[in-house]
Amino acid sequence: MKKIISLILVLLSLTLAFSACGETDSGVPDGMKLVENDKNTYQLFVPENWVVSVADGISGAYVAQDNSNISLMIMTASKNYQSLESFCQKYYKDMEATFKNVSEREEYTENQKFGQLAALKYVFTIGAEASETEPNAVQYKYMQIFALDTKTAQVYIFTYTALADNYSKHLDDVNRIVAEFIH
Repeated sequence: MKKIISLILVLLSLTLAFSACGETDSGVPDGMKLVENDKNTYQLFVPENWVVSVADGISGAYVAQDNSNISLMIMTASKNYQSLESFCQKYYKDMEATFKNVSEREEYTENQKFGQLAALKYVFTIGAEASETEPNAVQYKYMQIFALDTKTAQVYIFTYTALADNYSKHLDDVNRIVAEFIH
């Protein structure tokens, strides 16, 4: 009888151990934490070593060592836009009018996802590269992902910002944040 109880306990322990792989009991992916915001209608997970920052309905997090950061905001889609592409074109034109030295954007429009939502991804820089004439110039590199939830007419705007020299350092983390997003 003791052997049967011991066997059952071992099997139960193994079952629990294997079912815990990949996600905690709370649904948070391993190595990540939930960005909590009273206005969240989604689940945004970031690496445990990132610092969470939430303000006025915008969720975000940053890397303390170099201030590379992500943010997520939601807007209600206006009926003035025929598509997500037209929304992004207007958004980018406004950005060019607001900031100096906005580069041409790299467009990734096929097979892009933000969580499970179809998305558009753009990568660009703002600012000037340091040079002999501008030794203190600063250039930031951005990744922006736009996704439309057609059921709620909400546009999700996810932004990753880093100094151009630091951009690639956190891409694996950022790609995981994007993949783990739940709307």
